[in-house]
Amino acid sequence: NVTSYSNTGLALVTSYNYTVAACDAAGNCSAQSAQVTAQTLDVTAPSVPAGLVASPVSASQVDLSWNAAADNLAVTAYKVYRGGSLVATLGNVTSYSDSGLQEITSYSYAVSACDAAGNCSAKSVAASAKTLDATAPTVPAGLVATAISPSKISLSWLASTDNVAVTTYKLKRGGVLL
Repeated sequence: NVTSYSNTGLALVTSYNYTVAACDAAGNCSAQSAQVTAQTLDVTAPSVPAGLVASPVSASQVDLSWNAAADNLAVTAYKVYRGGSLVATLGNVTSYSDSGLQEITSYSYAVSACDAAGNCSAKSVAASAKTLDATAPTVPAGLVATAISPSKISLSWLASTDNVAVTTYKLKRGGVLL
């Protein structure tokens, strides 16, 4: 007298209707039970997102974009990873702005695609970007102008400092760039 059954070999993400009747040894059977419906599970993960691009847009923000992934039903979310750690779970969008970052710092990103059943793809190929330098050098100090001849003035100043390096100085005379 078994009261359970496992129906195997079914198609993925497909609804099936069931009823049951009880029968005795003489072949007498009851009426069918009320019908129940069950849907098989979706176990297919979306494809791995491709074309991930990381673009620095400021000293504290990197913008990401990627190509949409494919799924047997539908992609419902994307997970964004920075340095291997999950930083955002998004809806079905193919871009993200990561902000609050450190200036002049390299970051590595990857993205995975997920469906409504919670199946997620492997992470995409990583893309890296370095935030921009937004810190200006210190103001040059100690500017000295010394007349050397009737047609020549010599200028000198103290070196400025910068968080990376001072590469040039812009010298103006009367507001006009020399």
